[in-house]
Amino acid sequence: MTGLIAEYKTYREENQQLKEAIHNFQQQVQEKSTQLVQRDQDIAAVEEKVKQLQAKHADELDRLAERKDMEKERELLQVRTEYQEKLQKVNEESTSKIQSFYERMEQIRKEYEHQIEELKKKK
Repeated sequence: MTGLIAEYKTYREENQQLKEAIHNFQQQVQEKSTQLVQRDQDIAAVEEKVKQLQAKHADELDRLAERKDMEKERELLQVRTEYQEKLQKVNEESTSKIQSFYERMEQIRKEYEHQIEELKKKK
């Protein structure tokens, strides 16, 4: 009977150890589940932040592209303005030369007319 009691005590101690091990494993599973949930939340937060950053960077790229286009248009307008000014200057110079030629032509015509009159009077 003492052998049976000793055997019962051994089983009881072994059963108690198994209950403690199961309890420890359950606590570990619970901790791991909590950690997993926390990591899932962290991953979701990081993914949301990545989406926000991607949207922010896309907006910034759009603004940079618009700014580049505006600067290009401004430079093109500046080049056009400079070209127009040069063209206007050349046009004014040409007009001035033409006017000078007309004046010279008129002077020569008057001189010839005067010479013709002189020649007619001498005859």
